[in-house]
Amino acid sequence: MKRARFFWTLMGTMGCLFVALANAETTSAADGATTLALQRERTSQPLNPLDTGALDADPDDSDTPVSVELIPDLNSLTIPPHGGTLGFGVHVTNASYRVLTVEYSTYVRLPSGGLFGPTSVETIPLVPGMDQTFSGLSQDVPQAAPAGLYEFIVQLRQGERTIEDSFLFVKSGVPGSPRAYDLDEWKESASSIQFNPLDSGTERPSSYGLHGPYANPDTSSPEFTVTLPKESDLTVRVYNTTGQVVTDLARGRFPAGELTLTFDAHRLAGGVYFVTAEVPEKFDSTKKVVLR
Repeated sequence: MKRARFFWTLMGTMGCLFVALANAETTSAADGATTLALQRERTSQPLNPLDTGALDADPDDSDTPVSVELIPDLNSLTIPPHGGTLGFGVHVTNASYRVLTVEYSTYVRLPSGGLFGPTSVETIPLVPGMDQTFSGLSQDVPQAAPAGLYEFIVQLRQGERTIEDSFLFVKSGVPGSPRAYDLDEWKESASSIQFNPLDSGTERPSSYGLHGPYANPDTSSPEFTVTLPKESDLTVRVYNTTGQVVTDLARGRFPAGELTLTFDAHRLAGGVYFVTAEVPEKFDSTKKVVLR
């Protein structure tokens, strides 16, 4: 009898223990499910386009972003005391199926923290599926700019939305006594580029071509157009009479259409220059420009 009573007492204790363990596992599972639900709730929050470097093409269409990326010339990130030129490229994408028009502008954040600019502003149409790098761009840094750490900024603006990218550079000193300087001394010296996309009413070019210079060929900003019958890898480059490369007006992969380029040569010496457009194994053409 004692053994039987001990046995049933032991079974009762174990039963209570099993019930307690089961309740603990249920509570743990519920807590785990709650934690997982909270994690899912956090990660399902929409991301701000400004945090991702993307610009929505439409407020109701978050799957059609525009993005911008600055590519600094690493050899120009230290500007000497007498001033110099900061080199960079800009990579732009448009993943939408529409032509989007954005305002492109550049700014400089000074060592004091103040924002200076815009040093350049232009309106750029972005074609559907655009994925291009515009190389050979530059920004003049004047001699009178104070020494210190700077930030160069590129912004793309569409309506009320703005995205940007930036990189840092250093000016190592200032020769002589400091003096005041104005925005003109920061004016961007790079060639500007604008792609004119084909619309439904425009006939696709039938052949490759380099045309121009247009308007005033002897001024400091002659324009050229390049026609592309299909998507192509294109390089448009400016040479001087000794064969040295002065600047790249375009370099990258471009969709079919007409590309308008401006050769901003206001800081170059007068003389003869040559603009060459090349599509590997398909097209190579050169135009002469006389600057006075």
